[in-house]
Amino acid sequence: MYWQMPNRVLDEIGVESGQTIADVGCGIGYFSVRLAKKVGKSGIVYASDIDGGALAFLKEKIERQNIRNLEIIHGKEDDPLLPGSAIDMVLIVNTIHLIDWPSEYLSNLKSCLKPDGRVVIVQWDAEKMDSEAPEWSAEDREKYTQQTTLRIIYDAGCEVERILDFLPMQLIYICCPRKH
Repeated sequence: MYWQMPNRVLDEIGVESGQTIADVGCGIGYFSVRLAKKVGKSGIVYASDIDGGALAFLKEKIERQNIRNLEIIHGKEDDPLLPGSAIDMVLIVNTIHLIDWPSEYLSNLKSCLKPDGRVVIVQWDAEKMDSEAPEWSAEDREKYTQQTTLRIIYDAGCEVERILDFLPMQLIYICCPRKH
């Protein structure tokens, strides 16, 4: 899955040693393990998902690799159960379209952020994916348009600081809570 360019993604979004990062919708930890290594011993990663089987796999992986700065959280469909005001960055990769009420979910994530915290959404992009999924229905395609993702972000009370466009099938949205 190196088409996801994980190391470049982490560099481009500004992951640094000592940070506290949440990987929401972490699955089996593709990004979580990389994040834990990148933030180092002085940082911490919270890996949250609703899939208990995926989290069990991740738990075994971090035990085998002796990773001590990664905490697994069995989240709820409407709440990743992250600690309040503790997170420098929330990373959500290829997951926002799977959430039933994505704007509300994203809005609720703001309470876990530190004052200068960011939410980073890596999401499939319909235009880039058209050649991969020519049989898409209009409804399926709509889930992955830039317009849909931006609407989710803005409806959640967030602003987009930057959109990164170097991935072959995804866009990266770097967001912050809207200042009132």
